[in-house]
Amino acid sequence: MSYLLSTARRTATALLVLLPLVLGGFLAVPAVADEQIYEPIYPVGPSDAPLNGQDEDKEKGTIRVPDLVAEEGDFHLAVIDSVQAQIDNQEVLDAVRETMGQTNAKIVVGVDTADNTMEGGAAQFIRALTLFGPTSYLLLHDDWPDSTDTKGYIQDGWIVIGLMLPDKDGHGAQIAIDKAWNVTGDRSAALSYSVAALRPMMDKEDYTQAVIESVRITTEELKAPKNILGVLLPASSDGKRTLLFVVLGVLGTLLTTYVVLRGARKRQRQATTERSARAAQLARLLPQQLRELESCKLPAISVDAGGVIQQRAELLERAISPLAKAGQEAVRRVSAATPVSSAELERLEGINRCQEELVSACTAFNGLLGTANPSRQRWGSIISAHRRLLDDCVQFLDRADTASLDAAARVRGHLVTDTDALDEAQQWLDKPMSRRATPVDMLERLWELRLALTSDLEQLLEQAGRKRIKVPHELAAHRADRPEDGTRRLDDLATLDQASREVQRWMDGDPGDRA
Repeated sequence: MSYLLSTARRTATALLVLLPLVLGGFLAVPAVADEQIYEPIYPVGPSDAPLNGQDEDKEKGTIRVPDLVAEEGDFHLAVIDSVQAQIDNQEVLDAVRETMGQTNAKIVVGVDTADNTMEGGAAQFIRALTLFGPTSYLLLHDDWPDSTDTKGYIQDGWIVIGLMLPDKDGHGAQIAIDKAWNVTGDRSAALSYSVAALRPMMDKEDYTQAVIESVRITTEELKAPKNILGVLLPASSDGKRTLLFVVLGVLGTLLTTYVVLRGARKRQRQATTERSARAAQLARLLPQQLRELESCKLPAISVDAGGVIQQRAELLERAISPLAKAGQEAVRRVSAATPVSSAELERLEGINRCQEELVSACTAFNGLLGTANPSRQRWGSIISAHRRLLDDCVQFLDRADTASLDAAARVRGHLVTDTDALDEAQQWLDKPMSRRATPVDMLERLWELRLALTSDLEQLLEQAGRKRIKVPHELAAHRADRPEDGTRRLDDLATLDQASREVQRWMDGDPGDRA
């Protein structure tokens, strides 16, 4: 609504500013055009010139335009009220229907009498009809004040015919024709032929037939181009504006869809490129890793059935051969697959991760049990790591909000029993000559202590999470399968536990991975 009001204000202002120019330039001096647009129907002689003061009683400067009396399709008929009774509107419509069907032009016919018109006759009349008449909203360009110099002020494809009927003395009959810039043909010929045809009808005062003939002759001489878009575009400016908004909306939707789809395809191509690059990297790493895996031999371990060491060692030993074969097959499939699918890359990542864990576990087992003199550093890291874990538990249990948790008492019990066991293990490590326990027995005991502490600590942390108690970073890191930021794991026991979980997960997974 505000847009319409603003448009109305701008239009009214433009009309007020341009009205003197319009009246003085267009109406009073119709000969400003390069081509004469009117012609008298009767020859004008000296007797037709008005005597001095003869027309002083006329309302000079008054613009009178006819009323719209009939219209059908692109044909519109406007007749001044004083002669409406002398024209059969329906007969005109019936007669011009066939003519309008054979032309691409859109036509407005205005009928007035010489008695009602200012100086300028028919030329002045059709200018006033175009600018101020009932069909001006159809005839005028929306930006006609700015486009007059290039395209004129009449909309594309329109023809305006102005008929001036004779006055009571039989004088002043004229016809004028104005047209849009893209209407072609000889307007002078149209005027001449119309004058010859209209003169006998004016003599008989058959004004209905005069209107019909003026339309027929004009459309024979003047041709408008075929308006292909006119079939689709509405005639009114508001309708065109609405259609423009609809078209822009559709184009905007299509553009948005195109941008979204293009972005999706770009991300898909980028993901495919990244997968292929990662697969190529793994394909280069796996052969070396396969050689390490195939040379991986677990130490001969003699332990009681059902122990932790025996369970883990058998699991890892059983996985070496199928995991090596799976790695070879994965490399072959990746080399032949272009591009690499997400499932294929995930399978390759799983095999790579499992092989890394298995190689690390074999290294840890051999460092702890594979020689007559086990690595003091590896055993010392197990004992010190367990002590650090207990110290982290002490700090967590000293908080008031964790003391009431059910698992807190069980974890607190480890502070005593585990500390005593770690002291004995440290003495065993420091005094190898007085050892009564074998490395296998000591590793079994320390591993069972670690599993028991880890189980109770896991329950404690779960209960703390349900109570929304913040867990220290040091304890939370022990729960992760893999260390953060590339840091080393707690010790060899953590490495062996993680390798066992990874291998078991792989063996329980897709049978195709172990084919």
